[in-house]
Amino acid sequence: MMNNRFFSFVFFVCRWAVGILFVFSGFVKAIDPMGSAYKFEEYFEAFGWPALAPIALYLAIVLAVIELTLGLCMMARLRTQFTAWVALLFMLFFTALTLVLAITNAVTDCGCFGDAIVLSNWQTFYKNLIILPFVVVVFCLRNQCASTTNPVREWLAVVVLLGAGGMLSLYCLRHLPLIDFLPYHIGQNVPAAMTTPQGAPTAQYNVLLTYEKDGEQQQFAPEKSPWNDSTWTFVSSQSTLVSKGYVPPIHDFVVEHPQWGDITDSLLRNDYTLFVAIPKVSNITAEDIENLTKIAVATGNKKYAVVGLTTSSTDDSQQFAEQCHLPFDFCTVDATALKSTRLAPGVMLLHKGTIVAKWNLCDTPAPAFFEESILSNSINLLREQQEKCAVIICAFILFALLIALQTFVQQSAAKNRFRHRFV
Repeated sequence: MMNNRFFSFVFFVCRWAVGILFVFSGFVKAIDPMGSAYKFEEYFEAFGWPALAPIALYLAIVLAVIELTLGLCMMARLRTQFTAWVALLFMLFFTALTLVLAITNAVTDCGCFGDAIVLSNWQTFYKNLIILPFVVVVFCLRNQCASTTNPVREWLAVVVLLGAGGMLSLYCLRHLPLIDFLPYHIGQNVPAAMTTPQGAPTAQYNVLLTYEKDGEQQQFAPEKSPWNDSTWTFVSSQSTLVSKGYVPPIHDFVVEHPQWGDITDSLLRNDYTLFVAIPKVSNITAEDIENLTKIAVATGNKKYAVVGLTTSSTDDSQQFAEQCHLPFDFCTVDATALKSTRLAPGVMLLHKGTIVAKWNLCDTPAPAFFEESILSNSINLLREQQEKCAVIICAFILFALLIALQTFVQQSAAKNRFRHRFV
């Protein structure tokens, strides 16, 4: 009896530890599918598979939904044997992958926790080494602590969880991430986020200078280099990063007007600036054009600046603006910066450099939003978004808890059979 209780406790702790990790990892990916898609594209580029870029978004959604569902199944003890196998194979694959990334540094971070928690490749590998024993324990006890409920009901619950995770991810894809972990979140002051605080650490490099004398090369530290000795000839220099310095959250936001050049500072000083982000004008849809027209009409006679942001060429963006009769100019920005806003396409409203509202074009507010009380309207819009976010998250958590409770009740009813097999 003591052994049974001990193994049950160990199985419970490991199962919940693994489940919570998978749920968190899957959730932060599911609410930001575009971020995961960009990470997949980075992987494909690093490993020489750029042809796979078109399926990056699909893979991102599938991975997030599988992780999220796997974690929920772990905690609810749904199809324990199957989920134990999947979790073990999952961890073995990604532990090996993160080891390769740590050694080669092919990408800056693996993106295992999206943009919520950014870990270095070595930190990610060590994290996997810590969690792997928990997965192994769950795998080893999968038979003794197997599920006891009706398999058909459990598989139905798994399918429902997969569907719920997919709907969550698709919702955030069409709109915006329910929780914004990126630098361009509502409430962020862009000028402040672009500055480096006084006394912040700077990057430290180890520099070696190579000189040659009598056909032999030798490396020197800069302070000991024979730069004033004519018998030595400078060959090359090599610098190695020792420690990273402070990097501002926003460091690549530059708005280039086709005629006036860099207008970033003037836009960030305005009382109100409306950025209409369209990464590629060639990818715009009829619905997007309709919403753009609404914005153009609503903002036509207002006193705040309206600027289009794109990575398309100047000729393409100007031609697009003329065809759609848009009364504002398009400026070019860095592709990475535009991706970080997650507006594809969408609108970002700034008040004296502070982001007060963001929305995708499919969520374009009514023309009344752009009237004189635009700041209070932005606050009301933010409250509505927060309420919607809370409702969706709470509904998803309640849904998962109901499935877990149903499974627990069914397993409690089969308690005697479970104990009989746990020998």
